[in-house]
Amino acid sequence: MSDKKNTPKQKSVARLRKISRVLAFQALYQDEIAPEQDDNRWTRLFELYCDTSEMISGEERQAIIEFSKLLVEGYHDRHVEVDDLILKALDKSRTIARLSPIERNILRMAAYEIRFVQTPRAIVISEALNLSNQFGDKGSSNFVNGVLDKITSTPEEA
Repeated sequence: MSDKKNTPKQKSVARLRKISRVLAFQALYQDEIAPEQDDNRWTRLFELYCDTSEMISGEERQAIIEFSKLLVEGYHDRHVEVDDLILKALDKSRTIARLSPIERNILRMAAYEIRFVQTPRAIVISEALNLSNQFGDKGSSNFVNGVLDKITSTPEEA
């Protein structure tokens, strides 16, 4: 029988990715609410967070920044595909533009990670639900869960 408990290294990576997802969500939200043309704005946001947190070492700081940038830049590079995935998972009466900015950007980040990053889907959905509970309205996590369930059950196109 194998021991399925997470090792300290796995817990550390999970913690850093959790921080990265929060920062990536905030960057996508900020980009939508107050768009800038400066491509370094995300890096400044990520660095500011890491610089003000006493609990983050230099090596961890770099890992957080890299994963945050992967999610943000990845979404921007594939925004048409990602938004199309979300649109197909929505009820016919909804559009992406009619979603709250919080739900929209959580879904964008999670849909990107589900399709284009090698993260287990259960982890991505769990983290998206945590973000929904933390930042969204009362029913946000149920809505996000339903949309992500549809996205994960949609076969990838060849």
